[in-house]
Amino acid sequence: MRQFQSFAIVPGAGRSRRMGQSKLLLRVKGRLLIDTVLEAWIDSAITHTIVVVRADDAPLIKQCRQHAVQVVEADPPPREMRDSIEIGLQEVARQFAPRAHDAWIVAPADLPGLTPAAVDEVVSRYDPATPRIVIPCQGGRQGHPVLLPWRAAALFLDASDAGGLDRFLAAQPVERLDAFESPAALVQADLDTPEDLRRL
Repeated sequence: MRQFQSFAIVPGAGRSRRMGQSKLLLRVKGRLLIDTVLEAWIDSAITHTIVVVRADDAPLIKQCRQHAVQVVEADPPPREMRDSIEIGLQEVARQFAPRAHDAWIVAPADLPGLTPAAVDEVVSRYDPATPRIVIPCQGGRQGHPVLLPWRAAALFLDASDAGGLDRFLAAQPVERLDAFESPAALVQADLDTPEDLRRL
């Protein structure tokens, strides 16, 4: 099988309005959420991890820079998660010049159940000889992370007025995978409100 690079895009530029405070700097099970998420990416088979944050979010920037990741300070601040993904893809293209059969992979930055094993399982199901989008599922529910061949990045950027990533994926040929060792981690909801945090 041909070797390929993989690039994780971590969209961390949200304002956490429903949470009422920076959720990526909240402690979840004794650790900062951003530390848990970034270490999941770093400890996986991903080649490079790119985190997109607001340029005015100094505490989060400082925390991210403690990890072996590329931090992109977005100014002006991204309005939507899609904007953060676009910025991350542009940075990947600028720094690494990916080939068509390389891959990019994305999940919400506030996904506490993300694990290196979950990331690696998605990556292992990608065949660069026949590049296809890979989406993990469990019980009919779509989960995270989602992997796309690099050649899909240009399509995503060109369709910037066509809604978010979910809408983009709905219009593409994908491989949905239903058998995973850690399905709960793959479909676990992200953290949006204090109630979500209490349930966790």
